[in-house]
Amino acid sequence: MKKIFAIVFFLNITCYTIYAQSNMLLIGPTLHYNIGGGVKNIVYGLEVSYWTMDFYSRNPAIGLDCGIEFEGSKTRLYTEFQSGVFFGASVGYVCQFGEQYECSGFQGSIWGAFYGGLELRLRRLNNTSYFAPGGILKFPLFKNEQHYSLFGDINFM
Repeated sequence: MKKIFAIVFFLNITCYTIYAQSNMLLIGPTLHYNIGGGVKNIVYGLEVSYWTMDFYSRNPAIGLDCGIEFEGSKTRLYTEFQSGVFFGASVGYVCQFGEQYECSGFQGSIWGAFYGGLELRLRRLNNTSYFAPGGILKFPLFKNEQHYSLFGDINFM
């Protein structure tokens, strides 16, 4: 486990130095284990996020995401404001649809990730709280960057 943590940490530091100043659009799958309301289910989804990062100024990395999740006959749509680099937090609105079941609420997450990582999500829907630990994986679709890295002027895409 320590070796996996060290490899992930090294890859994140490498990405940090390469993408020190950039705007990125990412897309990827999500997988969570939803616990709440007397039910435990696997939830899978797709999330798109946009990040603006400038680590050489004093501005924090901020982003917006939107996603869709599927849990049996239920479908959830959400959008969140997020901030962080390797560890961060997200908060936003969620709306759930299903067979005779519609509601809206809020959710928040704490996560450790760059292109992939772990997430702990708390959701409040229809006066019921849910806890959903899980994972995320992101692939860059677009980035606009200026390179200030240890590796010089490198362009991977």
